[in-house]
Amino acid sequence: MESYWFFDQLFDVLIGGEQTSGRYSVCEFWAPPGCQTPLHVHNELDEGWYVVEGELSVWVGDDKIHVLGPGDFAEGPRGVPHTFEVTGTDNLRGIITALPAGFEEYVRAFGTAAPEHRLPVLKGPPDIARAAELAVQHGIELLGPPGMKPAELASA
Repeated sequence: MESYWFFDQLFDVLIGGEQTSGRYSVCEFWAPPGCQTPLHVHNELDEGWYVVEGELSVWVGDDKIHVLGPGDFAEGPRGVPHTFEVTGTDNLRGIITALPAGFEEYVRAFGTAAPEHRLPVLKGPPDIARAAELAVQHGIELLGPPGMKPAELASA
């Protein structure tokens, strides 16, 4: 198993595309309360979120919000802008699926191999320009900053 610090999250690549001939990948992740992803779109894969512990709010498309608790699942179809925020008061533990595989390659490219299995302690903001450049190389387009919702795209 490979572990990465990715933005302010910890990711374990459980099943990489190399194990499934590229058909799918599965990552387990932990994120702190308030964690938000940049608004983005995957052009080549469908992404899914399953909550093991904590609470995750996911916005997909025209601000369709899914508030997920343990045992809940939501998906972000390819080509549809989406973002999420850890809205619970505790760390989130969840699973991210990608069909076909590929998201784990972005985690590997932008993340840092985690020397310890814990959430990272950030020493400043992430390098968003580098994150955006690598995202494009992995079929992902960053559309806006963390906290921006899909409905805000029209006014941006």
